[in-house]
Amino acid sequence: MTDPVVRSILLIRQGSLTYLNYSGVKGEATAMGGIAHCVVAGGNGQVGRMFSSKLANSGIEVTLVDIDFPMVGSDLAHVSFEQGDITTPRGQVALAVAGADLVLLAVPEHVALAAVPPLAAIMQRGALLVDTLSVKSRIAALVRNEAYDV
Repeated sequence: MTDPVVRSILLIRQGSLTYLNYSGVKGEATAMGGIAHCVVAGGNGQVGRMFSSKLANSGIEVTLVDIDFPMVGSDLAHVSFEQGDITTPRGQVALAVAGADLVLLAVPEHVALAAVPPLAAIMQRGALLVDTLSVKSRIAALVRNEAYDV
């Protein structure tokens, strides 16, 4: 049986995004497929920018969150930017997270681990919390304990 912490995965195939939930239901990751708004933490990094581009090109509204202002040339449609720390979401960052269907953590492990408890407290029930970490044991345990409703 699949661990319920792994609720869905995003697959990138030939420039489009697909999501697959843990029960095997597959759908296009577009506004019509259940994901209308996504927050990408670490949006200024290479991984964050890559996911932001793919999500935005799928018609999903994307809010980049980073502690630094975005690099010049971030002119993607459907993308906005909020400067802030994802480990202490306040103001517009907190509002974006609370309204997101998907929060993607494209940040180092220590940042992702620090972000889970405050994000779980404000994310809407059923929203997806996704990370880009290569080792999952620590974050999976934390999500299991802190973010069981997300």
